Amino acid sequence: MDFTSDDPELAKELVKLLGQELKTVRAQLRDAQQMARATPSTSVTEDHKDGALLHEIQALRAQNEDLRARSEYLERIAESKPMPFDEDAKHDLLQQLETSRLRADELCREKDEANGALEEALALSQQTEEALVLSQQKRRSAKDSRNEYKTALEEANSRIEEANSQINKANTRLEDTKTHI
Repeated sequence: MDFTSDDPELAKELVKLLGQELKTVRAQLRDAQQMARATPSTSVTEDHKDGALLHEIQALRAQNEDLRARSEYLERIAESKPMPFDEDAKHDLLQQLETSRLRADELCREKDEANGALEEALALSQQTEEALVLSQQKRRSAKDSRNEYKTALEEANSRIEEANSQINKANTRLEDTKTHI
């Protein structure tokens, strides 16, 4: 069958109808095959019926092939041409597109705000780290100074003890000298 149509909607409808017709023909074929299997052929009349059924089956197969070819042709037509949108569908798609664009803009703003907050947090973290390093340096310097003062104090105490020892020795000599005089 030579079939041409430039209307994709008509092509889709025909594909649907041909599919339904194909299902019906297959069901009839299945029923005929079941009937042929269910009744044993013992007489000439039944043989004639079997021959008629075989002929009908062959005709149905040929019709099935024709329907399949038309269906494939219509499917190719439907796939090759874009379906026109009606105005409501266009309007809905445009609204969805606008909603998506607005949501994308909102997400970009939120991302920019989050990036700004992150940069501020990183700057604060950097400042905190620098303050910590400075504090550690001051603590080390204070510890070093304390150790120096401790060493100087121990040295001074040692000199004082030595001086006291020398004073005590001098006092003892002085008293020895006074007693000898």
